[in-house]
This record gives sequence, structure tokens and C-alpha cells, in this order.
Amino acid sequence: MALRKFKAEKIKEYVQASCLKGSADKDIDKVLSCIADILRIEEDFYIPTEPLLIDVLTAVESANSISELPAKLFQSMRDPAIK
Repeated sequence: MALRKFKAEKIKEYVQASCLKGSADKDIDKVLSCIADILRIEEDFYIPTEPLLIDVLTAVESANSISELPAKLFQSMRDPAIK
């Protein structure tokens, strides 16, 4: 469980760093591909998905623009009721 949480936390940090560097528009496809691969593996082995990973995916997919992404990431991490 701790390793899975670490993985989700690292993905979240990568997205945040990409936003700060201004390269999120190039990196989002990589992030989505990585998350999709993780979800496929978890499904194949009947592993429940870490809630933080779901939060990151929701934030990335729900942002209407790259400039909105940091706020979405912060918002989804603070309040699980906001999706």
C-alpha cells in the first residue's frame, strides 16, 4: 500500500512540477498514458486503485486548460467531495 501511495504522490508531484516549469501542455499526454498503464495493471491483478491516483486523474481530466490545472490539483487534493 505504501508503495502505491508513493507512486501516486510522485505522479502528482510530476504534474505540479510540469505546471511550474510551463511544460504541462507537453507532459499531460505522458501522465495520462502512465496512469492508463497503471490502471490496466491494477485491473489485471485485481488491485484496488489508490484514491490519490484517482484524484490526480480527475484533476488532469477536468481541467479546461493548462492554466487551470494547478488549481484543480490543489482543489481535488484538499477536498475529496469536489470532483
